[in-house]
Amino acid sequence: MNGLSILFEHYKDLVERRAMIEAIDLYYHDHIIQYENQNPPLETKALLRTKEQAVSENMISLDVRVYDYRVDEHQGIVTGMMDFRFESRELGKKRLVEQFYQKWQNGKIIEQRFSYDKVLDQN
Repeated sequence: MNGLSILFEHYKDLVERRAMIEAIDLYYHDHIIQYENQNPPLETKALLRTKEQAVSENMISLDVRVYDYRVDEHQGIVTGMMDFRFESRELGKKRLVEQFYQKWQNGKIIEQRFSYDKVLDQN
């Protein structure tokens, strides 16, 4: 396993253990740009951390699985799928399956994109 593969495996482990704040603190570049579907980009680690904290506080339960991922060590790119099954105070029980793209540089994610259709009912 090469450098990026090792970093991504640890990032994946944190995400699947629902330690998103720790994953952000360790692996997001200070000036990260994140895109979700056609929404305006979110910029900076501080903003994404604040957003994730708000989402976490609304969660009753969460199960995350990262799968079908590919690591391109040469280009510093990771792509794959994430499956979120959750219950939130606001939305109830839901499921979200999304495709992701991450551009890594110097051990940090500098850009990431999430694409998904819609949040599904999980009742």
